[in-house]
Amino acid sequence: MRNKNFRFYFTNILIIVASFLFLCFLLELCFRWFSGAASTADKQREFIERLAVPDSYGIVRPYVRLDLREFFPTGRLIDYPVLVSTNSFGMRMQEVELKKPDGVIRIAAMGDSCTFGWMTAEEDAYPRVLERLLNERTPQKFEVLNFGVPGYTSFHGLLQYERLVKRFRPDILILAFGFNDWYESRMTEAEFYERLRRYDLTEGLSGFRLFLYDHSAFGKWLLTRLRSGGRAIIEEEIRQRAEKDIWRARVPREQYQDNLRRIVADARTDHADCVILHLNLPNTWVKQPLQELAREMKIPFFDVQDLFESQIPSQIINAATHFGLQSQGVETGDEEDAFTLLFRVHVPEPVPIADSIYLVGNHAALGDWRPNTVAMFDDGAHGDEKAGDRIWSLQVTVREPIMLDYTFTNSGPRGKWIEEKRLFENPDKAIRHYAHVDLAALPPGSTWRSPVHTLDKIPYDHLLIPADPIHPNKDGHLLIAELLLPLGR
Repeated sequence: MRNKNFRFYFTNILIIVASFLFLCFLLELCFRWFSGAASTADKQREFIERLAVPDSYGIVRPYVRLDLREFFPTGRLIDYPVLVSTNSFGMRMQEVELKKPDGVIRIAAMGDSCTFGWMTAEEDAYPRVLERLLNERTPQKFEVLNFGVPGYTSFHGLLQYERLVKRFRPDILILAFGFNDWYESRMTEAEFYERLRRYDLTEGLSGFRLFLYDHSAFGKWLLTRLRSGGRAIIEEEIRQRAEKDIWRARVPREQYQDNLRRIVADARTDHADCVILHLNLPNTWVKQPLQELAREMKIPFFDVQDLFESQIPSQIINAATHFGLQSQGVETGDEEDAFTLLFRVHVPEPVPIADSIYLVGNHAALGDWRPNTVAMFDDGAHGDEKAGDRIWSLQVTVREPIMLDYTFTNSGPRGKWIEEKRLFENPDKAIRHYAHVDLAALPPGSTWRSPVHTLDKIPYDHLLIPADPIHPNKDGHLLIAELLLPLGR
């Protein structure tokens, strides 16, 4: 009787377990079936999920294997594999030991996607090239560790340094943050991190939960739903700020400097030398803060932006002469309390112009970052030298001796970078090339004429990956590595 009851209960338990497993199997099939084809946004989200630990603050997974071209539209323009492989520490490089080998000088390169080697083979990114060149050209043995992570700001870098980088005890530390710090968002990075930490969304999934997230569509959905409350609260706050059109630099300048200052101070307690690498190519937003910090901390400053600008082809530099206009340059003026500035841009055929070409930049005379508000002219007046030559010009007066960043827009909604309102970030403002002029370096009251720019063309684009104003290509990375060769002295 007892055996019969046991068999009865055991059979029922098996039926219940089998039914549950079959239901899970059906749910899994349904979730996979209805997931559908991935859009561009879905592919980019998939890249983030495959690179970073879910529900973490940008912690990179170990042992990632993927081809970067599959996830981003610019990948279609790359004709070579861009394999991303991370080691056991989540670094895009070969395996490495925490303990430094005897007789080796260890360099740690910290930064964002430029240091990571975006759309570039790992062996062609400047950390690996620098290691190769130092070992070829100096008698010492060098090891260069790549801690670059796409999307990282100096705020991420400070946390990464405390969590990971300092454990490797580098002899030399390269700090190359900047572009993402300037990138505008609805919240500062410190605000965003505080809210994520409040809802336990900074340390990431691990163990069985991570396995379930990675290998089951239903498990991924379930885990996402269980942790969606905190995300929903954060997104609602972001939506409220979007309604008020609030934008913030992800890391304000003062905090940007302080983040780097804290890294340098801590590294020095472990007898590490530090250098600053200005790798923010699209604009000069972090250039002055970095120069100030380098002087304050008495550390070397390497400027990739200046390096790349020194490689601009002569035909671009001399474009004004080609068009029969006054060449770019500076002339001494009579009015000592103001600068007279002439901006010029060529719009080649057959680019259509809906209503006007506009000047925009970081001064009221340039629209104060509000695009499509300061019109330029091709009418032989307003500083324009020849009417109808498709070279649009505007002469303005600026009194403050500041660094001006400027660019040009072709029509569009007044005061908006794009018609559609962005919810989280402002890529339309950030992901473009800005020319610049340092008025503090000009004689007071002088007249300055810009080069004749070409609309939407970066003058050193031969050093960048295609259709991208931010990231160096293989040749660009080689130049950066050669710039850093003095570290081997």
